[in-house]
Amino acid sequence: MRLILTIILSFLVLSSFSQTIEERELELKAVFSGEQIGNPMTKISELLAVDKFNSTAIELKLLLYNRLNQKDSIKAFFDKLIEFNKNSTLPYILRIKFARYEPLKDDEALNYLKTAYSIDSSDVQVNYYLTRIYYKLFNNDQISNWRKTEQSNVYARKTIYFINKTCSINKNYSETLKYPFIQLCNYLGDTDNIDIYDRFIDKSSYFPTTLFVNLPSDWATNYMTNLMDRIDGSNLNWYSKHLKTMKEPVLRDSLQVKVFRFLWLRTFDNPIVIRLENDKSQTTLFWKVCDGKGGYDPGKMIINEKKKLTKEEWKIISEEINSINFWNLIPNLRMMGIDGAQWILEGNEFGKYHVVDRWNGMEIRKVCLDLLKLTDLEIKEIY
Repeated sequence: MRLILTIILSFLVLSSFSQTIEERELELKAVFSGEQIGNPMTKISELLAVDKFNSTAIELKLLLYNRLNQKDSIKAFFDKLIEFNKNSTLPYILRIKFARYEPLKDDEALNYLKTAYSIDSSDVQVNYYLTRIYYKLFNNDQISNWRKTEQSNVYARKTIYFINKTCSINKNYSETLKYPFIQLCNYLGDTDNIDIYDRFIDKSSYFPTTLFVNLPSDWATNYMTNLMDRIDGSNLNWYSKHLKTMKEPVLRDSLQVKVFRFLWLRTFDNPIVIRLENDKSQTTLFWKVCDGKGGYDPGKMIINEKKKLTKEEWKIISEEINSINFWNLIPNLRMMGIDGAQWILEGNEFGKYHVVDRWNGMEIRKVCLDLLKLTDLEIKEIY
């Protein structure tokens, strides 16, 4: 009997350790939301035991502390994380990332970042967060004073320094950081340097930033506007996260095929992407589905299929897309509701790129549904 119990326990232990980090995160989220029975704090501890810097587990732990009104526990958690990982920048980065839960004052956040910078000055996230904090201090000083001050000058120069350093480490930051860079160059009267980023287009970014960010018309000289907050508050990261999870290509590049892509993000249903490619000799339809929810996390990919279409099917879809004046439609009407769906239709014809983002489909609804009908998917919830 003892031998049987030992075998069973060994199996349970092995099964536990065989779970991937992603599977543990999904299980934790299900328990935390009440979709699955379990103790959230236990699941958090189990995940942190195998991945001590796991961002999902840490944020949910902080949320639980907040619910229990245990702000001191949040401070103690980060103090301990830093104490036991003194040579790592990650505890500092996580503390800044989740500063709103503690909450941290700007000078406290800056001191933590300076310490992280002394550990590893080449860490891109440390440099990025230093950019954010100095830029925030610059904006706040402008809001308070409504004029140029020596302190604002210091913050502006510091921000520019860390923008340049962040982008030199990872150029993918350039397309979004170019906006505060241009703004700060104008403030300092250093217009000669604007060209460094003004024409930069990052082909690794899924969408053009300006189409998804509500920037004021005077953004380049309105020094009280925090452009980084505007960009972070847009749908850009949300859409990109789903496409990245489904391992989709960036369509903004100059492609050797004609391609259209429909990204369908229904709030409470599986995210779906459908891509249609035509290279003159043949047309291929790809479709992918994740097991998450379009309004939340994508989860993991559960369907990845493709099939050939006839010349007639390609002709019908391409003509329908042209019939709605797709290439001239306003990209983003900035309309959004609750418990609906975002319909994003992209097209690229040999370098001519366009994207249309609509709440619940609107004028692109029919053509997107026709793309959906070409797949083998059976969809019950259409909204």
